[in-house]
Amino acid sequence: MSFFLQLFKRLFAEGLKVQKERMQSLRSYAREQRENRAKQQERDVQALETFYKDQFGMLANNVAQERRNVEVRDAAQAKVSVIHCYTVLQLGNEEKYLLDIRSCLQDL
Repeated sequence: MSFFLQLFKRLFAEGLKVQKERMQSLRSYAREQRENRAKQQERDVQALETFYKDQFGMLANNVAQERRNVEVRDAAQAKVSVIHCYTVLQLGNEEKYLLDIRSCLQDL
């Protein structure tokens, strides 16, 4: 009977060893999967950050260009107002000149 007892003990020990190796293998696989997911998530976050930085940069450029366009339009409008006032001055009609000068000055 001792022979069967030793045989069962050895089989049990080998089965236990196989189960431990399987558990270690599963833990290792799970750790690799977590690391892979974490790396992929980091890459996704980096991609989103880059995308939004690019979008913000383009928006900032558009706002700056619009601001320059508004400044150019305002300067052109001021020049037109000055030319209009100068033209009124050349007409020689003093009463009309005074009224137009007042309106020109109010526009500036």
